[in-house]
Amino acid sequence: MKATSNKYVDHSVRRLVFTYILILLIAYSVVNIKIINKMNPSELLTKVLVVQATRLLNILNQNSTFTDSIITIQPRVNKSNSNPSFSMSVKFGCNGIEAMLIYASAVAAFPASWERKLLGISAGIVLIHIGNILRLTILGFVGVYYPKLFEYFHIYVLQGMMIAFALVIFFTYLHFNATKTS
Repeated sequence: MKATSNKYVDHSVRRLVFTYILILLIAYSVVNIKIINKMNPSELLTKVLVVQATRLLNILNQNSTFTDSIITIQPRVNKSNSNPSFSMSVKFGCNGIEAMLIYASAVAAFPASWERKLLGISAGIVLIHIGNILRLTILGFVGVYYPKLFEYFHIYVLQGMMIAFALVIFFTYLHFNATKTS
C-alpha cells in the first residue's frame, strides 16, 4: 500500500512541476507580445510603476520627475553639491513582472478551484506590485543619500527581499487555500 501512495505522490509532484513550467513558458510568451500602442505588458507595467514610484517619492518630500522609464530625484537638502540629482532606469527585471509571472504560474499550477486561483493570483500580483513600488522608493532614497550603497541595495538587499516577499505571499496563499478546503 505504501508503494502505491508513493507512486501517486511522485506522479502528483511531476504533474505539478510540469504544469508549473508549462504555464510559466506560456506566461513569458504572452508578456512579450506587443499589444496596446505597440508595447508589451511588461513595458506598460514599467510605465505604471515609474509613475507610481515617482508620486510616492514626491509624497515623501523628494522632488522627483520621470521621463519614459527613468526616475530623477532632486534632493531638497543636499549635503554635497557634487551630485545634486540621482536618476535610475527601470528595466525589464526591475518592474516586477518576473516575480508576478513566477508567482501566478505557481498558483495556477497548484491544485485549487479556479475561483481561488484567480483570487490568489490577483491579490498576489497587487501585493507584489505594491512591494515593488516600495522597493523603487527605497532605492531612490539610497541613491540620493547613500549613492555608494545603491548597487549593493539594488542587487543584493532589495532583490532578495522581493523574492522573499513573493514567497511569503505564495505560502500565505497555500495556507489560505488549505484552510478553506479543510
